[in-house]
Amino acid sequence: MTPLFNPQVETIISVIAGALITTAQFVLIRDTWTGKIKPSVLSWLGWGLMIGVGCIAQFIETGWEQSLTGLAVSTIGCFAIAFIALLRKNYAIERVDYVYLSLGIVCLIIYTSSRDPWITTILAIISDFIVGVPMLIAAWKLPASQKSHGWIIGGISWTCTLLICLGHPILYAIFPIYLFAYNWTMVVLGNRK
Repeated sequence: MTPLFNPQVETIISVIAGALITTAQFVLIRDTWTGKIKPSVLSWLGWGLMIGVGCIAQFIETGWEQSLTGLAVSTIGCFAIAFIALLRKNYAIERVDYVYLSLGIVCLIIYTSSRDPWITTILAIISDFIVGVPMLIAAWKLPASQKSHGWIIGGISWTCTLLICLGHPILYAIFPIYLFAYNWTMVVLGNRK
């Protein structure tokens, strides 16, 4: 496949996407710090783990690609949000969250034992989604508890990342497509009345 953009343009888009996801993470950290949102701490810890492993697996398989920038930054940001939530004692944990985290970890274990990049990427998405279910439930039940501009900025970042993926193997686009959909779903759910 021929990439849509030349390497220099991909680098520029990657830097923009990385800056946007970093900004989104800082907004979510600020919103957690100030109590504007009440994150599911297990979701954020799980996401850091899942996204990080997915990023590392793709890097090991084919080396560094610009489309991995958002995943790498997201990994760090997810752990930071969880840490701030714990530090400020501003987080939500439901009993069922442990089930979701456990299911996510089971997928992660299966995922890490596979050497097939397709299987690992799909299992990473499934495990990431399972770990994220508590956030979706919280956004559905109490939209204001998850309403943050961070989700919008994240959605824009993943839109940029998808532009980089055009013309590359579809494997590089699968995780960003999922993250694009998840971020925009959180925007819709968090902005309901």
